[in-house]
Order: sequence, then C-alpha cells, then structure tokens
Amino acid sequence: MNYSYREKLFPVSRFFIKLMIIILALFLVVFLCTRKETSKNNNSNYHKNDAKTLSDNLRVIKEEALKYFTEENIQDIIDSNKKITLKEINKKLVIKDSNNKMCNSTSSYVTLRKTSTTSYEMKIFLKCNKDKDYILVKLEDNGTCSTFLCEKDNNKKQNKETLTENENTSDDDDVESTKKTSQSMSQAKKTTKKRRITTYKGSIEIVDTTNREYIYQYVKENSILYSSWSPWVNSGIISCSATNINCESDSICLKEEKIEKQNNKQSLNLNKISIKKAGSNLLKVCQGYDYISFNNTLYRVSSDYSNLSNWNYISTQKYFYPPKDALNTKYIYNKTLNNKSGNREIYFDKYAYNGITYNSYCGNGYINKMVDSYSYQPENITISQNEETCIKRIRTRNILNSYSYVWSSYDNKYLLNNGYKYSGKKELKK
Repeated sequence: MNYSYREKLFPVSRFFIKLMIIILALFLVVFLCTRKETSKNNNSNYHKNDAKTLSDNLRVIKEEALKYFTEENIQDIIDSNKKITLKEINKKLVIKDSNNKMCNSTSSYVTLRKTSTTSYEMKIFLKCNKDKDYILVKLEDNGTCSTFLCEKDNNKKQNKETLTENENTSDDDDVESTKKTSQSMSQAKKTTKKRRITTYKGSIEIVDTTNREYIYQYVKENSILYSSWSPWVNSGIISCSATNINCESDSICLKEEKIEKQNNKQSLNLNKISIKKAGSNLLKVCQGYDYISFNNTLYRVSSDYSNLSNWNYISTQKYFYPPKDALNTKYIYNKTLNNKSGNREIYFDKYAYNGITYNSYCGNGYINKMVDSYSYQPENITISQNEETCIKRIRTRNILNSYSYVWSSYDNKYLLNNGYKYSGKKELKK
C-alpha cells in the first residue's frame, strides 16, 4: 500500500478547513456588530422622533382647532356635545407617527365643553396606531389674537417641567442632539401627563352686551317673502288706552293691530217692575194719621209716601237688569256704561222709606178719608249709552318662501353685516 499519497494530501486539507473557520468567525463578528449598531440607532431615533411627535402633532392640531372654532359654530358644538375629528377640522391636515405612518384621523378628535358660566375647555385626543395621548387646553376670548378663541397666557405659571418639555420638542433635529434627547426621555415619560395638564390651562369669556343668559335668533333679511295682508278682523272690545302695532321694526312681523274708537250712542227700552200710585179710595181710618193702601192692605205712613224727598238715598249700584221695587225700597235709573269686557252695566240710585207701619187700633175714633192706593206696575225705562268704546282689529300675513334661522349671542357683527336681522325671539342658554 502506498502511504505517501495520504501524507501529501493531509496538510492541504487542514489548511482549507482552518481558513473556512476563520472566515465564518469574522463574518459572524461583523454581522453581530452591525446588527447591534443598527438596533441602537433605530432605538435612539425612535425615542427622539417619538418625543418630537407627541408635542409637535398636538401643537399642530391645537393651532388648527383654534382656527376651526369660530364665534358662529361654538354654541352649536357645545349644545350637541360634538367630537370634532381631524378631517372635520382640516381636510388637508396630515398627522404621522414616528414611523412615518398615518395617525388615525377618525379616532383622534377635539372637543369643546363649558366648565362654568364663562369658562370653556378644549380636549385634544391623538391616536397613532398603538400610541395615544391627549392634552387639555383652556381658552379665552381676549380680542387680541387672529382667532376667535385664544390660549390663555401662562408665562407666569410655567414651571421647570414646562421648560423641559419645550426643549425636548424643539425643531433642532441634527445628529448631535440625539444623545441629549435620548437621555431626557426617561424623565420626560414620568412628567409628560402632568406637564400637559398644567401647561395648556386657560379660560374663555363670551360677553353678551345685553344679557349673558340669553341667545338670540337671527334670520336672513333678503330671504323673506311675505304674502298679502288678510282683511281686518274685529277681535272684540279693548281699552282705549291700547296702542296700534305696525310692522315697522327690524324684526319679522306677521300681524298688525289697530284700535278703533266708536261712539255707541244708542237708546234701548227696558222693562222694570215699580210700585206706583194706582188711584185713591175713601176708607175709614184713624183720625190724625196719614195712610196708603198697597195690594188692598192699609199702611200708616209718617209723611207723604209719593214725595221722593221723604225717602233716604242709600247708594248708586250697578246691575245687568233693572231691579224690582219693594214697599220701602225704590230704584231710580241713573246711567248705562260698558265695562272692559263689553258687557252692559245699568246703574240705579237706591232709596229707602223708614216711616211705614201697619194700621193699628184707633183710640181717637175713626173718620172717612181719601187714601192713595199703590200697586206693582211695569215701567218702561229708556237707557242710553254715551260712553266711547274701542274695538281692536287685526290682520295677518304669512311667509311664503323658505328661510333659515341662526341662534347666536346679541349684536353678532358677522351676522348683522351679512344680511341677517333679529327675529324678535330669544331663549335662555342651556
């Protein structure tokens, strides 16, 4: 057997095996180092971009929301408790996360709520894939900024945590700041939520120059087309001190009223039951006394029964119908008036006769004497109405075309300058 051939081949095979091991080892070292460096860079960039995205994205949304909240739509948003999505705020608004992926524009939202009589609070909620966060912003209407609502000036209230957040969310994005940003992330994560609540606090006041508790209804002036007026209709008796109502104001007017005075001078005959003299009869009576006879009954009187001056005046009273006389009570017609409801009132003067008694035993003897006889008789009374009465007449009209109402605070310059006017209605704020 030839062993020389094996001895020549063995050294060459060993050399190639050793070379392959060395190459594999070098490749493994390079691969591990490269992966570690890439992972380190990716983690560093992620934290840096994440810290920047949290502040910048929320700040961008806040600025767009302030443009969206105008004087005209604030009340409707608060009344409906509506969540405003990012698409509603600005259709062109694009929000991306640290991985350059689009944030959820429908799940992210902005709300505005009323916290007290004059205070409002805006909440901005942002959701980007698995990450989500929010801030609370208090606002005020100070009339000095470009938008209707302004973030309250918190320069005096800023603390060290706020300053730290401003440094972490600056626009300096070069490579040398990466290390500083990464070192501040651990502390920033601990204070982020607290900083946002304290940094974005403020207040808002909406001033109503007439009454803060009311909102007023407006309507577009050039959108109203009225129908023709209806004929005047009598609506009944009214006080003559009432005034006419004409459609001459800026408000919508669908009814006019006018007061007409009438002189109702008229005569009317009424029947009254009175006690009147029917004649005289020769009767046997006591000597030295005066007598009358009523319904075949003899009465002794102290004076002339037929003379009204012997009667006592009691009062003047009103009646709807003439009252009936009695033997010792007489009613004399005075006047006729109409009350505020248009009902007729007849006034009579009431008199009383106190000197009448029944006939009694006569101690001085009897004599024959002419005695007046009285009985119930119908009396025709003519009443006249000379008082002035007033009647209210009204006419109406309708709105023929369609129109739109807008509710807002008093003296809204935007609405008044764009063809709107007051409808004359107001409501308490909810």
